[in-house]
Amino acid sequence: MAERQDFINAIMLRVEALAVFDEPANGGVHLGVAPDPDDEHEFPYLVVVLQPSLGEDYRTGGPTTLGIWPVLFNVYALTAAAAAGALEDIEADFEGTLLAPATGTCLASFVGSSIVDVDPDKAADGEEVWHATVLIEFQMQRTLT
Repeated sequence: MAERQDFINAIMLRVEALAVFDEPANGGVHLGVAPDPDDEHEFPYLVVVLQPSLGEDYRTGGPTTLGIWPVLFNVYALTAAAAAGALEDIEADFEGTLLAPATGTCLASFVGSSIVDVDPDKAADGEEVWHATVLIEFQMQRTLT
C-alpha cells in the first residue's frame, strides 16, 4: 500500500508544480473531490481522480509485479481555451517524463484522448464552467514484500 501512496504523492507534486496551477490566484489541485460549486473559488483548478485498475497486477515471476494504474485528470476553467491549455500542459508533462515515486518504478505512461466541454454546473456567480478531462495510464513495477 505504500507504493500507492507514493504514487499519489508523485502525481500531486508533478501537477502542483505546473505553472497553470502553481499561481496563488488559481484554484489549485484537489485529490478526488472538487471544491463545493456553491462556494466562491478561483479557476482554473484540477481534480485528480485515481481510477480502479482494469486487472490484477501481473506477476513477473520473481519479487516484482507490473500493473497499469489509471488516473483521471479533470480541469475546470471559465473558458474552453483555459481548460484545454491546462490539459495540454498536463499531457505534455506526463508524456515526456516518467514519474519518480519514492517506492515502485514507473516504466511508461500512456496519455489517452482528451475532451473539453461545457460543464452542467455553473460557477457561483453564474458564469459558464468548462470541463476538460484526460485519462493517463501509468505502467508501474513494484516489489512484493
